Amino acid sequence: MLRIGFHTFGCKLNFTETAQMMRQVQQAGWSLTQDLYQADVVVVNTCTVTEEANKKCHKWLRQLTRRNPKVKVVLTGCYAQTKAASLLSLPNVIGVLGQKEKFQITHFLNEWERQKNFFTHCSEELDTFLLSYSREERTRVFFKLQDGCDYRCSFCTIPLVRGRSRSASPQEVLKQLQRLEEEGVKEVVFTGINLGDYRYGDWRLVDLLQFILERVQIPRFRLSSIEVNLFSDSLIAFIAQHHRIMPHFHIPLQSGSDNILKRMRRRYLTSFYKERIKEIRSAIPDVCIGVDVIVGFPTETQEDFEATYCFLEDLAPAYLHVFPYSERANTPAIQLKPIVPWQERKQRAQQLRKLSQQLRQNYYKRFQNQIRSALIEQTPKGGFLYGYTDNYLRVRLPYHPQLKGALIKVRLEQLHLSQPLFDVIPIL
Repeated sequence: MLRIGFHTFGCKLNFTETAQMMRQVQQAGWSLTQDLYQADVVVVNTCTVTEEANKKCHKWLRQLTRRNPKVKVVLTGCYAQTKAASLLSLPNVIGVLGQKEKFQITHFLNEWERQKNFFTHCSEELDTFLLSYSREERTRVFFKLQDGCDYRCSFCTIPLVRGRSRSASPQEVLKQLQRLEEEGVKEVVFTGINLGDYRYGDWRLVDLLQFILERVQIPRFRLSSIEVNLFSDSLIAFIAQHHRIMPHFHIPLQSGSDNILKRMRRRYLTSFYKERIKEIRSAIPDVCIGVDVIVGFPTETQEDFEATYCFLEDLAPAYLHVFPYSERANTPAIQLKPIVPWQERKQRAQQLRKLSQQLRQNYYKRFQNQIRSALIEQTPKGGFLYGYTDNYLRVRLPYHPQLKGALIKVRLEQLHLSQPLFDVIPIL
């Protein structure tokens, strides 16, 4: 019997899809292994959001085949969708599957096991949707609601590698959530490539949330990244009224310069972004807001970067995810000039990461000595249990078996700014 391992690069959506493939492989009767150096076949779910992501994949593959020379590799995911022919030529690679074919993994493995023929299948038409989810610590589930994107940001390859926006049916979502509720799941994090663009017939995201909350008693739901222009008034009002939706949102900005936002083909300017964040904070006072930023985009001057820095400093989100711009083939941005030197991109990224550290510490300081709801993880580390509050503060407390996987009230006591995290006292 083949021993099959899986490895995932990239976003939480990729992890949900890997988990779905693993369930399919297990149901087909093969043996799953976490020891990739003993696996017969390793399926790699790839990412291509930046050139660095591609390089990480190649480096990891070299390490795998050095330590497991006989291993056979199947590549799938975003990078596989764009570079199937070149990836199939890599040592030990027996197959490349695109986004549409990844959930037929058992069929292709069966064929390979029978005939030992190499295979590559990457459909250009990406029009199917398969709901998927992955677990973390048996208490939290990442749940895919939506895939693809109809936006055409000038730097982004997502529409090329993920296709047009499409979503799960409300009935399909409800059915799976009811199963997860029966299994004792405490928190569901909804994910998607453009989650705020959830559409199924006349249903929008706020309609789906209302439908779910009326029928499922899972204690906590969390929304992942949402574009600011899709954070509607109705969505803000609904979340403010429903405590089971956690006050934590990741809202991409990408630049604090209107000149750069226009060249990025984003659907807002800084004034709209700032006003929408103000409205969210007014309705949900303790909200945690994270922000994506790209630095070194072509034509970005020092003045543009300084505008971004000052905008973020004034906006004061809880944290930043900072990315140096990475050239991607077949995107409009690759034609823009002048190009920002790579060293300058890295320096600007470092400045924003330093700002992010300060912003995160400032956010944590606001909540010292407060009482918050926290979901405690299952696995102890160094004599402690860890978890997250509703508004995404990291907490720890001394290990106690009864607190594993518990949803409890805690008092936020000593703050460790270097990490940051709170030592907490349970309020039982």
